[in-house]
Amino acid sequence: MAGTTRKAGGGFTEPDAQSDWVEHHDDTYRYPIYLFERDGRFVATAATVPNVVADGSTEDDALTAVRGVLADLLRARKAGGEGLRRADVQPPPDSASRWVIVRLGG
Repeated sequence: MAGTTRKAGGGFTEPDAQSDWVEHHDDTYRYPIYLFERDGRFVATAATVPNVVADGSTEDDALTAVRGVLADLLRARKAGGEGLRRADVQPPPDSASRWVIVRLGG
């Protein structure tokens, strides 16, 4: 089942032929995130999308902020008919892995 992702509702979906992001259900996506603390703030960076970084005063704030950055990027790429290419972003030292769910629909 390599290359497939469990889809909400019990199905599976293949990665888009033009990109490596996976739609789980309608406009809902799942992304791995690296989370770490720097200078008293929490920083969240997308593990597979370069240059997607956000911070917050709490872990939840940082995860919410990075979710928003990913949603804006996805909307812009989808509107332009583009996908997001997967890239291996190296985890920062002492970071923890988390997942965020990005919902584009209203």
